[in-house]
Amino acid sequence: MRASASKYNPLADIRVAKWDACLRDPCGAELAHPCYAGTDQGYLIRTVETQGVFYNGTFTVGQSGSLDGVYQYTPGSTYSGNGVLYWYNARDQIGNLAKAAPGVGVLSQASVVEQYRPVAACLRWVPNGPYGSRAGSVGLGYSPSQQYQNNDSVSALGALRQCSEIATNGAPRRDAPGHEVRWLPGANDGGWISFDGTSNPAGTASLFMVLSGIDATATTTTKMVANGYIELVTIWEWTPAISTQATAAPRAPIPYTTQEVLATIGDMGSYLFAGVRKSGPGIIRAAVNEGMRYLTGGYGGSRTRGATYLTY
Repeated sequence: MRASASKYNPLADIRVAKWDACLRDPCGAELAHPCYAGTDQGYLIRTVETQGVFYNGTFTVGQSGSLDGVYQYTPGSTYSGNGVLYWYNARDQIGNLAKAAPGVGVLSQASVVEQYRPVAACLRWVPNGPYGSRAGSVGLGYSPSQQYQNNDSVSALGALRQCSEIATNGAPRRDAPGHEVRWLPGANDGGWISFDGTSNPAGTASLFMVLSGIDATATTTTKMVANGYIELVTIWEWTPAISTQATAAPRAPIPYTTQEVLATIGDMGSYLFAGVRKSGPGIIRAAVNEGMRYLTGGYGGSRTRGATYLTY
């Protein structure tokens, strides 16, 4: 039976509202299925990955320094190797982006997982150096297409101009839980990513981060390490491989498309750069200007991360 929510208010449907909560707070929200097309639905899992930031050279152990970096995360392109593009070097340098496969853990095991796709995600910079020596700027951005391609020539100062949110390292905007940006699905992100090459859509929507002049410390004579780390939190939907003898039964799809859900945001330009929806339990969210809370603050300003667990 069709849900009783109004066609013009998808968020009145509790299933849509739960996915909306995942998009707002991938770290702590209850896992929920997305409004992707079709009846094929799988299991849900939240993965968390942290990555250090460093560059190589010749140093004295304990030596202070600074570094620049550009980082892009495209959840829907993890199979192709374009899931993460990165570049780190000394301050005020220019370099080329390289590929790095994000550690999606069990999802990379073809003997366990048949196919998977992103549901929600966020990208976060977590500074952890002494407050007295903290330095630099952190830029964050979202793009419905891949902002960068492998081997692109980049510099931190140039890339900062493309960010929609820039803050002093360790001092994010007051209404945000940290240096954090949320992901929204693009045109191709609802497709399944498989291991046999038959269905590997180039996921479009990306999150990117720019680190400029971040304080760092030489941990060895050859490595300068930033005083902080990058965190990726992603909610995935996946189906089990045949060899597992497990199944994922089909379900009636949620009667709203991704476009209808994202359309509740209102003016996308204002949403990305000026304001987003304010939400509360038991009400239909309305499009209002309240900073970039959706992308850089998140639902409820959560400062904690939910457990990594499975649900169906």
